[in-house]
Amino acid sequence: MLLLKVGGYTASFAAVHFAEAEGLTCSVSANAVGRPLEYRQPLWIPIADEPASGEITDLVALRDGALYAGTEGHGVLRFNQADRAWDELNDGLPNNEYVFVYDFLTLGNTLYAATSHGVYRLPRNSERWEARNGGLTDFYATALAASADWTFAGTWEGRIYRSPDRGESWEQVYGAFMKAESVAAR
Repeated sequence: MLLLKVGGYTASFAAVHFAEAEGLTCSVSANAVGRPLEYRQPLWIPIADEPASGEITDLVALRDGALYAGTEGHGVLRFNQADRAWDELNDGLPNNEYVFVYDFLTLGNTLYAATSHGVYRLPRNSERWEARNGGLTDFYATALAASADWTFAGTWEGRIYRSPDRGESWEQVYGAFMKAESVAAR
């Protein structure tokens, strides 16, 4: 069961990102052995039963209150508040393959996802993901970040790419540069 904390008690919770979603806070208070330091009712409220099978790898809540979950093998799930259920939102992602989503990033009104098939973006009010992989040579993206001038993608193979145009094109800035002439067989 996925739970969200309500009230003013806050601390950090790994792999949960909230992009200034008004009224939403996700947190947990724990000591070194993982036991709650304090527990006051009502702290947590259930928002839905478990999503479809697959581990949840990342969560993001947008300013408009939309909640998305990245999964290991089942792409992206979006929380449907009216039904209190999770719906797949995988249009535009590779078909008939397991899609692992490891990280989300919000830039303006656009949601980005680091997936096992590269970087994808979901423009505001869209139901379709768009690939943003120009220049990537390692498509197993596991992390995303942004500065004022650059968008960054980290990959499974330990490479870091940067993009000056929010993912339209990428250049490798860290990691092994494999070239065909550097590989020899004896």
